[in-house]
Amino acid sequence: MLSGGLKANIGVNLVLLLGMGMLLINFVIMAAVDRILMQTAKSKGEQLLSIASNEFKTAQRMELNLSAVSGEFLRRMTLQSGFACIMIFDQKMKQIYQDGVLCSHAGQIKKYTCNVIKTGQRTTSYLGKTWGFFSQQNRLLVISAPIFEKSILSGGVSVVMELENIYIVLRHLQKSLLLYILINTMALTFIGMYRLTRITLKPLKRLLKRADDYHETSDEFFMTSKDNNEFNQLSSALNRMLMRISMDSKQRETIVDDLRKTNRKLLKAQQEIIRAEKLASIGRLSSGLAHEIGNPIGIVLGYLELLKRKDINAQEKEEFIVRTEKEINRINLIIKQLLDFSRPGKGIKKTVIVHPVIEDIAAALRVQPLTVGIKITTDLSAPNHIVEADQEQLRQVFLNLLINAADAVHGRVDAKINIKTQNFLDTEKTCFLKIDFCDNGIGISKEHIDNIFDPFFTTKAPGKGTGLGLSVSFRIIEELGGSMQVSSEGHGTSLIIFLPIKETA
Repeated sequence: MLSGGLKANIGVNLVLLLGMGMLLINFVIMAAVDRILMQTAKSKGEQLLSIASNEFKTAQRMELNLSAVSGEFLRRMTLQSGFACIMIFDQKMKQIYQDGVLCSHAGQIKKYTCNVIKTGQRTTSYLGKTWGFFSQQNRLLVISAPIFEKSILSGGVSVVMELENIYIVLRHLQKSLLLYILINTMALTFIGMYRLTRITLKPLKRLLKRADDYHETSDEFFMTSKDNNEFNQLSSALNRMLMRISMDSKQRETIVDDLRKTNRKLLKAQQEIIRAEKLASIGRLSSGLAHEIGNPIGIVLGYLELLKRKDINAQEKEEFIVRTEKEINRINLIIKQLLDFSRPGKGIKKTVIVHPVIEDIAAALRVQPLTVGIKITTDLSAPNHIVEADQEQLRQVFLNLLINAADAVHGRVDAKINIKTQNFLDTEKTCFLKIDFCDNGIGISKEHIDNIFDPFFTTKAPGKGTGLGLSVSFRIIEELGGSMQVSSEGHGTSLIIFLPIKETA
């Protein structure tokens, strides 16, 4: 394909260039021949003018009629020189001689002759139009000259030549030249194609074949020769380039393998960080576990002591058993919630209904010691709250945000945390679930607000936090295709999550 297309292009361009070159040469040759023929005609006209002037002066000296003395001679000389008309006037602008077949423009010829008698200057003029060899050209050549006798102006003479014969010669020459141009163009194109094919196309085809046969195990990709031409230099340059590409390819494979290993290590480290932060949150929850479980156990033990007594009736026994069962269920619920929080997520996205998850987290934290005195409310008004996510990771994010909010409002008399949801359309008409964790704490200072999602950034006292909770939560939400924002204007903080709504079929 490459060879055929290039060969055709070279052939077309050769034909065009050679054709244009030949046509330009043809134009130059024809113009030169035209000029030579015109100069020859003018030279013959000058000679005829000189003969006519001499004959005129001879007739004047002999005081004889010019027609009688030289009429036949002038007619013969006029025809031999190729001119078709001759007119002679005396100094009084009286016509004394005229002969020829092309004297139909006698008025104009007389005007030219009288003009040279007045000015004493020789002139060359043209009359009429006819088809030349390229375009419309002059039909008649008129040469006029004054006649002097011993430096005294004694008359004027004009000769007229039909230029059609010159144009006939030029047209015949043009046909011969065009045939010559056609033959030469074809011959030179054939020779040029043959030479260019040997010089350029064959080496290019060899290079193309070597490129098609290229494989990385080759020691010499492109064959080189002893000739120090451009194709040999190109082959050497391509060999050097492919050697570099081969070396870079091996290095790239090594780098890719290293990156894969590093990526696996990073993924494992990220999972460990998430696990560690999750355990840190569970640790804070479990710190109040003894208190939360101790109270129900004490109540259960009290009811068991009462059941041992002999002085209680069956109704009281039943009531004590129901209350004991209620406290045991309370212990079971606390342990179950703790286990749910600590269960490792598999990172598999499934359909998650978000509102029940939020309600479960909020209910679990309401009974924790770290939320004593804090009013946790929910305003779950989003009509659509179904997303694609890993439920355990969502629980971890919600738990982190609630613990942070609890720390922010701890110790306030009117401590409040509100969780609200609503649907949100972005500029591209994509529907999101907006979840807002809002507290009425002291807020976040301006110098810290841009850093709260950075790993290990924390404003808590040493031992009170790892600085990874918000960073891990931010990464989890981004992996789910959502985003997380913070808003704090001097009082209170809102941590806002945007999760894309699952599209229903």
